[in-house]
Amino acid sequence: MSLLEIKNLKISFNVDKYQLEALHGIDLKLERGEALGLVGESGCGKSITAMSVMNLLPSNSVVNSGKIFYEGKNIFKLSDSELRNIRGKKIALIPQDPMTSLNPLYTIGEQILEAVLLHSDFRGQKAKEIVIKALKDVQIPDAAAKYNAYPHQLSGGMRQRAIIAMALSCNSELLIADEPTTALDVTVQAQILQLIKKLQRERKLSLLLITHDLGVVFNVCDSIAVMYAGSIVEFASKEKLFSSPKHPYTKALLDSLPNSKKSNLQTIQGQPPALTEIISGCKFYPRCKYMCSFCSEKNPELISVDEKHKIACFNWDKIN
Repeated sequence: MSLLEIKNLKISFNVDKYQLEALHGIDLKLERGEALGLVGESGCGKSITAMSVMNLLPSNSVVNSGKIFYEGKNIFKLSDSELRNIRGKKIALIPQDPMTSLNPLYTIGEQILEAVLLHSDFRGQKAKEIVIKALKDVQIPDAAAKYNAYPHQLSGGMRQRAIIAMALSCNSELLIADEPTTALDVTVQAQILQLIKKLQRERKLSLLLITHDLGVVFNVCDSIAVMYAGSIVEFASKEKLFSSPKHPYTKALLDSLPNSKKSNLQTIQGQPPALTEIISGCKFYPRCKYMCSFCSEKNPELISVDEKHKIACFNWDKIN
């Protein structure tokens, strides 16, 4: 049994008098100890997928269909008390922005301690020791002193490390990292990603890493799911996806990556469709150089074309 399984997830948003569908039947599996990357352009539905796993959707959202199973239990069927027991304890979240994710009125130690007190039986000095150890585990120097520091007294990189410490302080099994290096400089980004990779492997965590950066998933993840306009268009192992992409969007993303052998950067013409835009066929066909007349008539399903390689494209066998 997979640790996490998403089946045919469709989510819409109520905007004025309209219901706009943001996710169009997402199917994903995450095994124990696996690092899965979810990549795609901004607005494609990556973060909504992550929030669905924790059942933390916005108030104007509607789950039109689908199920999310964590350890065999449907997240959408759990009571509030059952969800509180899972969030933070079983599933931990590293949110996008380290600059705004911590409460400026409380010390770093107090905020991590709150999670420990909520999800464990430890109290007093023992609980404080767990917090300090969590700070040490994420390589925050002089962790005992930093326990009493306020967020504004730490750099962006140290704040992100503190958030990771909070996420892992209760020995979670699944870590969801939603663009964990947002607003950090390049050097600090590399340090944070290396830290996440190290902790994931040492603790045998399952990791769902959400990013728009293919270079990030190549260095951290085992498998990659590529999203476009609310759908998974390709799923494969890291090695297979980078060496032999079979969806035109995936290939275009990889072709746009800079390297020393390219004299010019390639771009993907056009823009992703807006939620209000109705496209009867494949969502990518207006931008696709492999499109045919059939692509505008029907949306392709995600099918298996090889072991652990799934593609949603009618012309996948023509791509090289």
